Amino acid sequence: MNLAFIGYGNVGQGLTEILLLKQQELEDYYGFSFSIVAVATLHKGSVYAEEGLDGGTLLNHIRAGGHLSTLTQGIKDFGVHDIIKNSNADVILELSYTDFKDGEPACAYVREALNCGKHVVTSNKGPSLFHHHEFSKLARDNHLVYGFEGTVMSGTPVVKTALKCLAGCRIDRIRGIWNGTTNFILSEMESGCSFQGAFDEARRRGYVEADAAADVDGWDATAKAIILANSVMGGHVTISDVVREGIAGIDATMVSQALQEQSRWKLVGDIIRTNHGFNVQVSPVKLPYADPLAQINGTANGLIFETDLLGSVSISGPGAGRIQTGYAILSDLLTIKHL
Repeated sequence: MNLAFIGYGNVGQGLTEILLLKQQELEDYYGFSFSIVAVATLHKGSVYAEEGLDGGTLLNHIRAGGHLSTLTQGIKDFGVHDIIKNSNADVILELSYTDFKDGEPACAYVREALNCGKHVVTSNKGPSLFHHHEFSKLARDNHLVYGFEGTVMSGTPVVKTALKCLAGCRIDRIRGIWNGTTNFILSEMESGCSFQGAFDEARRRGYVEADAAADVDGWDATAKAIILANSVMGGHVTISDVVREGIAGIDATMVSQALQEQSRWKLVGDIIRTNHGFNVQVSPVKLPYADPLAQINGTANGLIFETDLLGSVSISGPGAGRIQTGYAILSDLLTIKHL
């Protein structure tokens, strides 16, 4: 399987680590072998090698701060559109940053790749946030895979659980914690940190988005709520349909008072199917200890599916991380392999 990366930050590097570490195991157990044929980045140039790049050399070069133009292999400055249209890649990995305003340029890249007959796997929330149904249909019509497992809860297999393991169930509600940054901040505040102190620690550890409002003001959690509503519940929800409130209004006194009441504050996404569509809300909620979501602490994520046949089904796991999100990309690649 020939792979082309658009974006080569933490997720792309995490995936490369996994592929190199498990190369023999993946081939032995799944019949999966790979070649990295192209990489395009915003700040470090691009490169294309039809015969494949050496993954270890690529990873070390980028981590040492090197520019792709100084790699000994490949054609340099082979741009994104060239990679999509003219490379021998089988799969385009769209791993660039998420633009919450319109999802571009990732949406254009995904559309172009699918129209060119290439599978797409992405951790970028923009394409599914704004064009989920279009891209899913385009993939089906062209007998391709549009994989987006990594857009919600990192490597924890939420989308596949809903679409495959719960196939045949009607999902009437999804309630969960799916932003690890805000969950970490609120957990730190329970230990006595101020909001600013907890935020600064989250940023020091690399948990905070480049635009902090994406986390703190609830935009990231809103995007994930929309993706879940549309992809696994069949909705047509847009940003304007979501009632959104972030955690900036939660102070140390509120956190302390909640603990005295055997409760804790969490940023909760709630998607409810109604007779006329969906009610979707992202907001801070004071949860009693007895609520399973109250036990999701630190950067962990968790959610509860309410179904017609099985009742409540819960899933929890890591909501962020280089290797964890890289694994989500791998799981979609293995789906393509077993078509």
